[in-house]
Amino acid sequence: IGKFLAAWLFLATALFITLPIAFTIGYLGDPDVGVIVSGYLGSLLCAGACLGIASIASALTRNQVIAFVTGFLACFLLVLIGYGVFDEFIGGLFSPNIIEEVRRLGLWRNLEPFTLGLIDLRPAAYFITLALGGLGLSTIIIERR
Repeated sequence: IGKFLAAWLFLATALFITLPIAFTIGYLGDPDVGVIVSGYLGSLLCAGACLGIASIASALTRNQVIAFVTGFLACFLLVLIGYGVFDEFIGGLFSPNIIEEVRRLGLWRNLEPFTLGLIDLRPAAYFITLALGGLGLSTIIIERR
């Protein structure tokens, strides 16, 4: 949990460093503050979900490079799910109902409401579930080892 919180704090700091850009845009124009705030919140929640997934990859192997590559590929796959090219690729393999259910698992599909200024509980719960589920599963993996 400590490693997860430290990494999440690091990512939150990286997001915090970008706040002067938002303040500059606010000074020069009239942006929708709700969209900016919800975008930052969604980014922070998405980062936590990716960290939860990466913690599973880290728990599965003792090699840091393999853990990084595995975690990166898992998160990248979740980002790809829901894009049109990916949907066309799997479109010939599965029925439309299955494709729609798979699309609901994509990170971008769940991050999109935040980019529009909407704070929806379903995507927030999705990100929190991925983060906590990843932490829980990695704890189980480490304890069994």
